[in-house]
Amino acid sequence: MRKIKPLSIKGKYKPRQYLYGFICTFAILVFGFAVAGLVPFGKLNLMAMDAYAQYFPMLRHFVRSNDPWSFAGGLGFNQISQSAYYTNSLLWYFLKLVPDRHMILAIHFLVVLRMSLASLSFTHYIQKTFKRDSPYQFVFSVAYALSSYNLAFINQFMWLDIVVLLPLLACSLQSMWQEKKKSSYVIILALALYSNFYLAYMLCIFACLYSLFLMFKEKVEWRRRGSFLLKFILSSFLGAGLVAFSLLPTYLTLQETISSTLHAPDVLKLYHPLSCYLQQILPFQEISLAYEAPNIYAGLVTVFLAFVYLVQRKRSRRERLIFIVFLLFSYLSFNLNILDYAWHGFHFPNQLPGRQSFLFVFVILSFAYSAFSNEKLELCPAKKRKKLTFLNKQNIKRVLALLLLLEIGMNAVFTLTRYTWKANHEQYTKYEQDLRQFISSHSPSENEFYRMEFLQAGHNQGLRYGYQGIGYYSSLMSEDAYNFFEKIGMGIYAKNVSTDYIPNRTLNNIFSVRYLIQKKDDPVAVEPLGLEKVYEGENTIIYENSDFLPLIYFVKTEGLQDAQAEELIPKMQNHLSQIEPNQFIFTELTPTYIRGQVILPQDLTLLTGIGNEAGWQIYVDGVEHNHFSAFDYLLASRIEKGKHTIEICYTTPGQRTGIALSLFSSLVFFIFLCVDNCRQKLYIFFKRKNEERMRQ
Repeated sequence: MRKIKPLSIKGKYKPRQYLYGFICTFAILVFGFAVAGLVPFGKLNLMAMDAYAQYFPMLRHFVRSNDPWSFAGGLGFNQISQSAYYTNSLLWYFLKLVPDRHMILAIHFLVVLRMSLASLSFTHYIQKTFKRDSPYQFVFSVAYALSSYNLAFINQFMWLDIVVLLPLLACSLQSMWQEKKKSSYVIILALALYSNFYLAYMLCIFACLYSLFLMFKEKVEWRRRGSFLLKFILSSFLGAGLVAFSLLPTYLTLQETISSTLHAPDVLKLYHPLSCYLQQILPFQEISLAYEAPNIYAGLVTVFLAFVYLVQRKRSRRERLIFIVFLLFSYLSFNLNILDYAWHGFHFPNQLPGRQSFLFVFVILSFAYSAFSNEKLELCPAKKRKKLTFLNKQNIKRVLALLLLLEIGMNAVFTLTRYTWKANHEQYTKYEQDLRQFISSHSPSENEFYRMEFLQAGHNQGLRYGYQGIGYYSSLMSEDAYNFFEKIGMGIYAKNVSTDYIPNRTLNNIFSVRYLIQKKDDPVAVEPLGLEKVYEGENTIIYENSDFLPLIYFVKTEGLQDAQAEELIPKMQNHLSQIEPNQFIFTELTPTYIRGQVILPQDLTLLTGIGNEAGWQIYVDGVEHNHFSAFDYLLASRIEKGKHTIEICYTTPGQRTGIALSLFSSLVFFIFLCVDNCRQKLYIFFKRKNEERMRQ
């Protein structure tokens, strides 16, 4: 009988594992896309759920615009902060090379690529953490990449970057603990915080917990623990400082949202019985997208191996205790309202439960692989193994690895086909061609501003199609903006974070809405709006509102700083006929800087179609001028009679301070790298000197 070669030949399988994990993940996903009928294999796409009206439009806008402020939605919004949540991933820059009509296909490719990269990073983690080589490492990497978390939130594209970075961050902390390179942790943390600050916040909590695990998993001197803790804290601040130019503006924007005013629960509450969580570890389960138990599946074989870890004879009491504490803490994190509140940035998520469950998947797979890689992996007593010769160590591992790979692959294809939310590609892109033609031929001229909107209520259409719109849906929508639109009668899609523009003749004028788009397959009445048809395409009819006002105009009404949003329509209806639309002569108009001249016969109120968000300033003849919120939100100022040059400027709050902090952190990091490099060279130098002395 041919003797089976041992699995522990050092380095034999290492290079291949990266390739195997990447190719298997990529191939399973491509096959799953084909079976599910996703583009380019069918007539469906992933632009469903929040991707339908949030992520895809925001990616479109990211490709078109780099301005700090945008008028594509609401009455303007902070683009820097929005990008920090939705579009800062470095991989999205690839979309700038792709034509608009192929962007959905490109996003599909990047989704598959991200999940395949997650298998690469987990393979790297396994090889750095578990020194024993194995030809089956890649199977666990595929399980990590195709966990139910990734499959459930496949429409939440921006979260996948953090899933890729998590194993690399764990490796960097291990390296710091072993007193090797410290710079990798700083770089990976900075990249995570820049890519998606929301899930990176959860990653920061994990970094703290994982550092505690490294410090107490074995008996070491307290001096070493203290030294590591100090390095961890300083490196964490340094990593955050490197991207302060993005984090600080985002933090300040978050303080203006309704979610920042929500409080912790007064009463402790458990969400679901334990049975719901046990069900979620089984394959072929419906994904959780509302308020169910979180998505924690990473293979039934994985769960089996994790509990094998617990009962293996070589495990110390400390290791068993850590495993039990991990399970208990994970259960409470998912199921206890106060911990759920803390994990999600001190507010309760609106559906999409357990957004931190990718951390659970990572840790449970780590325990599972630790048991699997054990030289003494045994599933039955020694006496029975002598009779059942096929139950040797190598065959057991082969069977378990094959079962896990088949299970994970079949579950991925099943989930993509049956449970993943998908949109009809033809219907989703139905109005693209008409609007592309119209916008290209009717784009504003120099120093001209107007808005467009659909006659049917919608959100983020301006971001998607490339025009200045009003409908808006973003988790960073300010409380002032949301309350204003709600009070003037606009629609709401998602509470606290969205507005749908409902056309109104008065609002069309004061918000500079020049063109309104009618869907032929869902027409609404246009007669009350006083519109004139100017374009008809295959699927749309576009009407013009010739009475629209410019972005800046003047009214005689006083006391607007005390006027409430509910008064906007009745008050402005009475004054529209008195407004001179061409009174303000624009000489420069960009999203962040407006300049022009005006001659006023009397004291008047400057009124704009701009939301009075933090960062706006008004200068009259070069001197900063007081401004206020008219009707609770509109940027306005009282201007004295005479000839004036007026400038309206926007500066992102916190950006300058953030840039200064980033530059300072970069300098400190550079000095740190130089000092650390010199220290290592000196160490090598003196080590060689000592070796030479010993030889002599």
